[in-house]
Amino acid sequence: MNANELLLTIRRLRPNYCESELLRLALLVSFQLPHTPVSDDQDLDRLCQEVSWQLSAACDQHAAVAEEIDQLAAESATEYQAEHLWTLVRALKVQSQLLNFYLGPDELTV
Repeated sequence: MNANELLLTIRRLRPNYCESELLRLALLVSFQLPHTPVSDDQDLDRLCQEVSWQLSAACDQHAAVAEEIDQLAAESATEYQAEHLWTLVRALKVQSQLLNFYLGPDELTV
């Protein structure tokens, strides 16, 4: 399946998505196609749903960590505690997870 066919099929499966959502989903699904066999529209729909859930979870985690970092900066910008280090480590892991979505699983290893 080439990129145009993939985009047209996803557009048919997700008619309520705006153009940018369709393009993002097609890009993320295309990264999964070499690892996940898709034989029909039902398989593709399932893969789209899985990718959407993964992206949603990663975005939720990113928002939570961003809020945590904002609180950390506001409350104790001059005091260092070991907990601050763990907050930053979590932020890096979440950020690498989001980068992995957009670069593809084979491009980034952390």
